[in-house]
Amino acid sequence: MGLTKRVLNVIASLIILTLGVLMMLDPQHSYKIVVALLMITLIVKGLRLLVYYFKMARHTVGGIVFLYQGVLLLDAGIFALNLDNVPVIYTMLYLVVCMLISGGIDVMRSNQARTMKTGRWKLQMVYGAGNLVLSILGIIFLFSGTWVAVIYALSLLHSGVCRMITAFRKTAVVYIGG
Repeated sequence: MGLTKRVLNVIASLIILTLGVLMMLDPQHSYKIVVALLMITLIVKGLRLLVYYFKMARHTVGGIVFLYQGVLLLDAGIFALNLDNVPVIYTMLYLVVCMLISGGIDVMRSNQARTMKTGRWKLQMVYGAGNLVLSILGIIFLFSGTWVAVIYALSLLHSGVCRMITAFRKTAVVYIGG
């Protein structure tokens, strides 16, 4: 990871941590912020994957997966636009399902990295397990709008800390001599 990418990761993680702390301080009034952040995150990620597909991935083997992921995330983000007008339980279900899928995928990827002995699987396992624990908390407190904000704030804090660790982690550089 280059210096510019490290600095951008540190800045992004500081913003994420700040949002998490602000949401933890006033969870009763953070429900609209949760919906807005979900929407913005999903739409931006979907658009980034679509741009990546049309620029690069359509020329690679298996690149069509990026198109499908981009369309699904963009669709989920547009769907999240309407979550502020629906009961809290639907937003909570939406958040819990996203965290459950993300955590499950991260745990499976880290387990695969561990069995293949590729190293650096522990942080991904912690991140995935944290998402799974937060999704279980979301299932327990399914009907509370305040708990939606608290769980989302905890997931932001968790994500910000993991991103900060990744930004300061040394990366291996492979040189191919010729």
